[in-house]
Parts: sequence; C-alpha cells; structure tokens
Amino acid sequence: MDAFGETRGFAGQVALVLVVGLVLGAYPVYHLGGWGPLSAALAGCGISTANVLVGVVSIVWSFDKPQPVFLKVILGGMAARMMAVCVTLLLVVKLTNLAIFPLVGSMFGFYLIFQVLEVMFVVKHGQNQKGV
Repeated sequence: MDAFGETRGFAGQVALVLVVGLVLGAYPVYHLGGWGPLSAALAGCGISTANVLVGVVSIVWSFDKPQPVFLKVILGGMAARMMAVCVTLLLVVKLTNLAIFPLVGSMFGFYLIFQVLEVMFVVKHGQNQKGV
C-alpha cells in the first residue's frame, strides 16, 4: 500500500475514534454539566485532533527521506508539537472561560489514543517498506 492509502486508512481510524468518542462522551458530559463542559471537551478534542493530523502529515512527508531525516522529523516533530499543544492549552485557558477539567481531560484522552494510532501507523509503514 502506498503512503496515500496508508494515510487514508489512518484518517479513517482518527474519524472512527472521534465518532466513538462523541457518541460515548457527549451526552454524559452535557447531562452532567451542560454546554460549558461540553464545549470545553470539544475544544480539547479539537486540539488533540489537530496535533495528530499535523503529525501524520509530517511523518508521511518524511517516509521517503533518509533515516536521519526521518528520525529528526519524528522526534523533533513530537517535541515541537508537544510545545505547540502546551502553548495552545495555556492560551485557551487564559483567554477563554472554558472549564479546565473537561478541556484537559478530553485533550489528554484523545491525545493518548491518537498517539497509539500514530505509532501503529509508523510501525505499519516500516513493515510495509521491509515487505513483512
């Protein structure tokens, strides 16, 4: 499978996680707290989703590069994205009145799931490159 097909499969996995997360989480969060916590949880979900999409685009770009470049993109990209997520989180907390617990909770939950998917994506591509 080419990188485009792998990326499409990854995007499908991200979409599935988003749908399942919204189906399972939106009503309980709304029922317990109303629109405020729900909007905060959605913002956290959005931050994590943007993070993983930027990550996979950079990873796909680096697939056909030499290994040192690939590793720099993977490791340096993770560090840069982590800083961007922290700055974004700080700005959202400082500049909005969103509830912090649902914001951080949903961001962290989606972040963990998306990181697992991202690592599986890279490993699968490596196996496809080796013909395993």
